Amino acid sequence: MQMAATPYPLPRETRESAILVGNGTVGPYGPSLYKIFDTADVKVFAKLLGATVYSDVTANCTIAKVNPASAYDFFTVTFNAAVLASTSWYHQARRTAERSVAVTKAGTITAAELEKELSKQASAESELRRDVDRAVRVNAGANPVTIIAGADGELVMFDGGNVVTSGENVETILGSTASAAASAAAAGASAGEAAASAGAAAGSAGAASASATAAANSALAAANATQALPYTFSTTVADADPGNGAFRLNNASIALATAAYIDNQDSDAVSQTGFLNTVDDSTNTVRGTLTIRSKSNPAIKHVFNILGSVVDGIGYRKLALSYLSGSGVFTNGMACWLIFTRSGDNAAFGAPIVILSSGQSNVALHPALAWVPAPNLYLWNHDGLVDAATHVGTAFAPMDPTTMGYDYAYANEIAKANPLSKVYLLKIGQGSLAIAQWMVGAAAPDMYACCKNNVQAALAVIGATKIDEFLFWEVETDAYNGSTTLFADYETVIARFRTETWFPASTPIVIMAGSPYVGFSPSIRYYNDILRHVVNYEPNRRIYVDTAALPQANFDAASDYIHMTASGYQLLGIVAYGAVRQGIGAWRVTNPPQTIIKKINGPRSNTAVLASDEELKLILKTPKVYKIKLDIRGTLTAAEDFKWGLIGPAVYVLQTFTRLHTTEAPTAPVFSATNNAYPTNQAVLVGTACQFRLLIEVLVWPSADGLFAFQWSQNTGGAGSTIVFFGSTLEFAEVTV
Repeated sequence: MQMAATPYPLPRETRESAILVGNGTVGPYGPSLYKIFDTADVKVFAKLLGATVYSDVTANCTIAKVNPASAYDFFTVTFNAAVLASTSWYHQARRTAERSVAVTKAGTITAAELEKELSKQASAESELRRDVDRAVRVNAGANPVTIIAGADGELVMFDGGNVVTSGENVETILGSTASAAASAAAAGASAGEAAASAGAAAGSAGAASASATAAANSALAAANATQALPYTFSTTVADADPGNGAFRLNNASIALATAAYIDNQDSDAVSQTGFLNTVDDSTNTVRGTLTIRSKSNPAIKHVFNILGSVVDGIGYRKLALSYLSGSGVFTNGMACWLIFTRSGDNAAFGAPIVILSSGQSNVALHPALAWVPAPNLYLWNHDGLVDAATHVGTAFAPMDPTTMGYDYAYANEIAKANPLSKVYLLKIGQGSLAIAQWMVGAAAPDMYACCKNNVQAALAVIGATKIDEFLFWEVETDAYNGSTTLFADYETVIARFRTETWFPASTPIVIMAGSPYVGFSPSIRYYNDILRHVVNYEPNRRIYVDTAALPQANFDAASDYIHMTASGYQLLGIVAYGAVRQGIGAWRVTNPPQTIIKKINGPRSNTAVLASDEELKLILKTPKVYKIKLDIRGTLTAAEDFKWGLIGPAVYVLQTFTRLHTTEAPTAPVFSATNNAYPTNQAVLVGTACQFRLLIEVLVWPSADGLFAFQWSQNTGGAGSTIVFFGSTLEFAEVTV
């Protein structure tokens, strides 16, 4: 027996977001890609530009479920103040385990409460696993480590092998460096005096000189090891040599300074040219930090980021700076330490990720929206709104931060999840086109040729050989035209793409559903079901993204709800990313029964010709075997009665079993059965107005692909209405025989 799915599913996940950035607004940001039971379970952490650690800012946020009435749902985060693009932040679930509700009632287990309680406990365990994996670890068999907090500025040291405690203070080390330098100077002076009395003790003078040199070298090594250099501050702000042992900033207000001018010789008369030339060696955009600290008063200090390359000013070096923090005022001639900390090199970029997005108007459109794309996201310069299908782009540019498409948002999620790879998006779409424009022999515009020519050019530009994902949104025009070949057409287009060397057979294909709110064709639901079958035919490589996951407010009323708003496209891109990475919004399971529900009443009159129901149909694929159940409910009139039939592809085996109930004979159902032929013109003759229920079970093994549909009409054409009610269903499942 097939087990029911839990109402509170908990996938394998860390239950936290990626590192996010602000967009200049308070939000809301989201929705999240994981679900929560209580908003109190969420913590939010943020880091301002230049800060080294993330701080808990949960108290300055509002966490809200997407559906407040849902016990278990996704959520959004809204800040009390606008979040700048320079601020990074993330959220994570941090549920504290509790027991507040019993899972039994009158001695009987309550399934709903038990399901909820199990998922609550599992979520807490998932979060615990995440945090334990990030804890300080010791080798197997070692004693636990105890960490004792120290004071600000103290280095850590091990005491007794398994206790981490505070050690030497940085100020002490810097002081020791200064003492070493002073000792070197004193030794040098002594060496000079000894040399002056060379006639009396030349040998001693030589020894003293050697000792002075050794001491000076030791002092220099100590200073360089701590990257702390002694200089005196000059209040002059001009870009010029500040003089031996001096440095200056280019603004009298320290917080507004953007450059430092440092003499090549420090205040101990030691040349620092070689060291200063290495300050920009990091490949990181921020080459390091410069901390300027008063020797006499450590509370007077200011910290800057070092940006760009060191510039040779002839006798001095110029550093480009960006102020971070600090306090106090440097006075003219103040003795200071210049403390340099080098940034680590940037990691090399990994292999590029190339995404091809194609389709009709919902691909071509990108309405205005200000947002902050990931810095590693790039867009090919082909624009379906202005470029003809014969146009071939020439370059990738950083993603447009002023407009939004669903594929923009999707690719942005990919870029955020892969910060060490450059993500390239090609957007090849034009409005009001049927899928035939991607097939062989298409009249202009030839969208397949447009895709091919642009992909080949784009791959050549970046030195890649293949695309990594294919997004396809193509259904609305075919639905409007009443296509009878959409399934076969999709398979033809996919097979055509796979003939290209740049489109491996393993390429994931993301298929977007049409808007469920479109007014021109209620049968769009039927065509969306066809797309589900396209996906089910190859579930390991294809995924269906259901646009019904989003409320109607995300769709554009001016377009009859065919298109989406800018924020709707953004949200759909995030939903699509979740569908691909976590199965959210997707239909990928094929073995359990699936049900098509009729959503509109279907009255028919003045006809006795069978016609397919607009909604109760599906595509059958060989060599699969299907078990189909139809539950048809309706009403008939005395004069016209009712008849029905089935159509479908050629079959190896077909068995049909039928049972009829009417309100006139509720205890005397009528049975019938057929073998290896689709039933047709099956009359339901009651002779009086009544409601009926027709139950049909079919086992079918198709020998060819094709459409299976329930057909019906009046048995005798007349003015009275024969109706098949909404709520009638077609249930199907693949079976093993």
